[in-house]
Amino acid sequence: MSIPSTNSGLDADELLHLAMKAMDAGNHEATIGYLKRGLAIAPDDGGLHYLLGAIHAELGMHDRAIAELTRATELAPHLETAHFQLGLLHAARGDISRAMTAWQPIESLPSDHPLYLFRAGVLHLADENYEACISAIRDGIARNQEFAALNDDMGRLITQAEAALAAGRGRREPARQKPVTIEHAPSVNEAQHVLLSRYQSGPEGGR
Repeated sequence: MSIPSTNSGLDADELLHLAMKAMDAGNHEATIGYLKRGLAIAPDDGGLHYLLGAIHAELGMHDRAIAELTRATELAPHLETAHFQLGLLHAARGDISRAMTAWQPIESLPSDHPLYLFRAGVLHLADENYEACISAIRDGIARNQEFAALNDDMGRLITQAEAALAAGRGRREPARQKPVTIEHAPSVNEAQHVLLSRYQSGPEGGR
């Protein structure tokens, strides 16, 4: 997939949608190119930063992913999944303090909200409280309709916790926060789904 020249006259919204089409085609190079061109036009577009961060996370470029998702949450604080995925990346590095900072907007959600339950599950996993981790994440998955693409990611954490229990591991001493092994990057499909729904719901979209 070729990327049109910078003088094509496309605006940031058009470039975002082209980026998502390129993503559907599995063309990461074109996706990043469209997003960077969009950001050159609209550097304060939180949706563009969100999707670029998700792509960098999928590519394993976690420093860039964290920087982009941090910017996305600053510019578009209503994107709850961006906050959640940013915290997930910090937790995967064992930096629970920064994860908790990223998750502050999640803390204000109702206690039965899927993202609130997923956050609790990740924290239980970090504390090696595997039974509580499994319970919280299962409850989140059962309640999750809006952020369905996250269910696969969270299901992998259940598998991880179940394996730890089967191996006889678990919390036998005061809780200690350890790195959370997350083998799967935050879902790019979820970022794409969220942005499409935001843009379809009104002109403010991912901003």
